[in-house]
Amino acid sequence: MPGILFLTAEAAEGHVSFFESIIEVIAPELIGLLELIGILVLVIGAAMSLVQCVKSYIGKEENPAGLILGKNLALGLEFLMAGEIIKTITARNLDEIALLAGIIVLRTALALLVHFEVKSEEQHK
Repeated sequence: MPGILFLTAEAAEGHVSFFESIIEVIAPELIGLLELIGILVLVIGAAMSLVQCVKSYIGKEENPAGLILGKNLALGLEFLMAGEIIKTITARNLDEIALLAGIIVLRTALALLVHFEVKSEEQHK
């Protein structure tokens, strides 16, 4: 068993360094975890906002449903962007890197728009 110190067959053959083989094993799991956290933040934030919206309609009181949704959208997008940034580590060609760069730019623009919307709503309160 010559590859006991190596995590992948490529590392055992000398094509990939030990640290690259660790990254190849850990990165996909970390990316999946970050994306799952981002999705959960988005879903929970939307549910919290919906509850506040219903409370506002029933109780005729002003609840910050939009503010809650905006903050959770921004946080969820941050987790999703973290996953995309880690994906750039494992990208193997320029097409993958270009696609990931486009996704990161779009998510950054969305996060900035949400941030400014939240700040604007906080100032109106």
